[in-house]
Amino acid sequence: MAPRKPRCNFKECKEAAQRIVGDCSFCSGHYCSKHRMLEAHACTGLEDCKKESHARNADKLNSERTHVIKGQASYDSSPNTLTTSPTNKPELP
Repeated sequence: MAPRKPRCNFKECKEAAQRIVGDCSFCSGHYCSKHRMLEAHACTGLEDCKKESHARNADKLNSERTHVIKGQASYDSSPNTLTTSPTNKPELP
């Protein structure tokens, strides 16, 4: 007798679970193509996934942040005000 194909773990779904792409690494469930996304099967690991994603994106953005070279633009005495020339371009030293 041939081994049974794994079925989707979502509630009453009778579809066959997708190999590899249907395996959820957060809840260890096996899902069909319709329920494979975390939101579609109400995954218990959805919040953890979002937190990991936000942390990963924040790290990437911080690593790509440009750094202003000291003395590059002249600033007015008020904070965050850039002094501009008559051509409306920032003055360079």
